[in-house]
Amino acid sequence: MLIGNLIEFWVGPLLYDDVPGEFKPTDHLGWAMVIVGFLVVPIGFILLGVATLRAKVLPGWRRALPFIIGLMITSGMLLAFGIGEAGLVISFLSFSLGWIVLGYVVWSDRSEQKVA
Repeated sequence: MLIGNLIEFWVGPLLYDDVPGEFKPTDHLGWAMVIVGFLVVPIGFILLGVATLRAKVLPGWRRALPFIIGLMITSGMLLAFGIGEAGLVISFLSFSLGWIVLGYVVWSDRSEQKVA
């Protein structure tokens, strides 16, 4: 996603501002990279969720949170393909809310560390 943003907003204008016409070669490349990155994120969340469950890093229900977030993003993407723009909004909201909840859970974890 970062590479797509770099291409779309920084590299493209630097290379193609002087090209006549409205079409620039990087117009669609940057957005394509963002979409590829957005498709890879749920896979990463699901893998992180499986690793978190197996390692028992977080206490209680919090262990399954990355896995649930990955499934929420995936279901939002499937809804986006099925119902259109509303599913895309659901997917972006689940992506954002997932990061917020995961950040809060990690930040608020007050488990005591044993000092040897």
